[in-house]
Amino acid sequence: MDHYNTEDAIFALATAWAKSAIAVVRVSGQGCIEALSKAVKGRQKERINTAETNTVVYCRLFNPKDNSDVDDVVVTIYRDGHGYTGEEAFEISCHGGLTVVTAVLQLMADLGFRQALPGEFTLRAFLHGKMDLTRSEAVNELVNAQGRKGQLMALNRLNGALYKRISQIKDTVSEMMSIVEVQLDYSEDEIGEDLTFPMDKLDSAIEALGTIHDSYNAGRLYSQGARIVLAGPSNAGKSSLFNY
Repeated sequence: MDHYNTEDAIFALATAWAKSAIAVVRVSGQGCIEALSKAVKGRQKERINTAETNTVVYCRLFNPKDNSDVDDVVVTIYRDGHGYTGEEAFEISCHGGLTVVTAVLQLMADLGFRQALPGEFTLRAFLHGKMDLTRSEAVNELVNAQGRKGQLMALNRLNGALYKRISQIKDTVSEMMSIVEVQLDYSEDEIGEDLTFPMDKLDSAIEALGTIHDSYNAGRLYSQGARIVLAGPSNAGKSSLFNY
């Protein structure tokens, strides 16, 4: 993780690199809102600097390097501790023409922001406690889901279903470890006969782990899809089946 510098303010295009009505550029990092205000004039500059978290500001951006207008945009403000990454952040909704998007991205670089590396926004969300590893992986699975079933499974994990199951198993194992430590540290005369090892809970934890393990291959199939081969003699209908 040495190539990640979590002190930088980072930016990235959050929507596809394609012509569209609207494009979204995401920025995150300490001081990014104040830096953005340098690209806004007049009362709009004050609105950017004083906007509360989770509020929207309409403004015109210009590039301070040559004083040229960039675009009329809508900026969503996230103060420190809010938003996707848990850092100070904002999102720019601009017109989706590629020339406009290019100008906005260039402005972000000119303001001193660094182009984010793949997955860096989610990494920062994890580092700031906005999500655990299971939810972080679910973000990638949701983006790359190959079908409706895979999407729903990823969304379920993003909502914390897998995390809750693992936490329950962890709590059970921690309880059993505590009982073992007590039995090792004290004699039978000191702890009495009431403290017994809960084998039923251990069996339940093992069964729960087995269920999670067994669901991995099926989950990967739904999320990533499967490669298959259509083989057969000429004119057997392979193309018809493929195009069906």
